[in-house]
Amino acid sequence: DALMKEQDKQQMAALEEKEQKSSNQSGTENWNVGLLASITPEILTMSDVAPTVLMDNSFSYRSMNRVNAKHDLPIMVGASVGIPIAKGFSVHTGINYAYIHSMITKENALTGDYAIDNQKLHYLGIPVLLSYKIFDYNIVQCYVSGGGMAEKGLVQDVHTNTFGQADNLLNSDSQQTAINGLQFSLIANVGLGVQLYKGLNLFFEPGFTWYIPNQESPQPENIRTEHPYNLSLT
Repeated sequence: DALMKEQDKQQMAALEEKEQKSSNQSGTENWNVGLLASITPEILTMSDVAPTVLMDNSFSYRSMNRVNAKHDLPIMVGASVGIPIAKGFSVHTGINYAYIHSMITKENALTGDYAIDNQKLHYLGIPVLLSYKIFDYNIVQCYVSGGGMAEKGLVQDVHTNTFGQADNLLNSDSQQTAINGLQFSLIANVGLGVQLYKGLNLFFEPGFTWYIPNQESPQPENIRTEHPYNLSLT
């Protein structure tokens, strides 16, 4: 009887210690710093303008330009903070910086001249996500999160080289312009965390993002406007 009572006492003490530890973890703010990179494949698009037949059976072109756009993978870096609001639930926010690069070729089918735009876009965004921890067992955690993000374009940097038929450089020009409007997006993530040390965790977070088209203030052509449904890995 004495041995059983002692074992029960030890088990109760262990449970209380575990509950106290869980309570302390849920009552503290969890800071997360991560590096994000999109895994959306490069997209090559071409748009040729078809001829228009006039009443006198002659042909007329609305435009003689052919456009090829090659979009590289966007890269995003940022810092975030998670604030517990209830058991298993927390709100995450922070600040993200995104770099988006594209090469856009515009060719005049009549003259053979073409221009290559080396376009670099810079965005700054604030996400707001609601996270729910599915389980937390030993050193492994699993959670789901969802929410949205508002991004403001900082600058559109375009360097343009114009070439002739013989690929000779005709002109070179650089231009920086402001980006009007905001880029809104909806986000859904699934995260898996592994504890490396007490208070230090490594998270792997695949996610899905929908970049909502801005009809009032269209954003510069980039991978998000061409392919608004985007997979990412944090």
